[in-house]
Amino acid sequence: MNELTTTNVEIGGSDQVGSVTAPGRGVDLDGTLNITLTNGFVPAPCESFPIMSWGDAVGSFATVNGPDLSGAQTFTAHYLANGLEVTAPPSNPGECED
Repeated sequence: MNELTTTNVEIGGSDQVGSVTAPGRGVDLDGTLNITLTNGFVPAPCESFPIMSWGDAVGSFATVNGPDLSGAQTFTAHYLANGLEVTAPPSNPGECED
């Protein structure tokens, strides 16, 4: 992926998540990630969704776009060793902390 790449992911429910799999090594993340909710779905505060999986990746998306879910907040991207998940914002500050 490069700075001109746009990746679109739809989330339509807890079990209806579009995802991207890159099983090989060397995924270079960049560009824009667009997250769209479908089927009238509204995630619960702090609910997480795995949207990408990979064998190895470097970098991060330059821009993450999504719907306003709590005030002006949208999903937060969490880059893991083997994938990417996004988490809906909390309704109250500190709510998603472990």
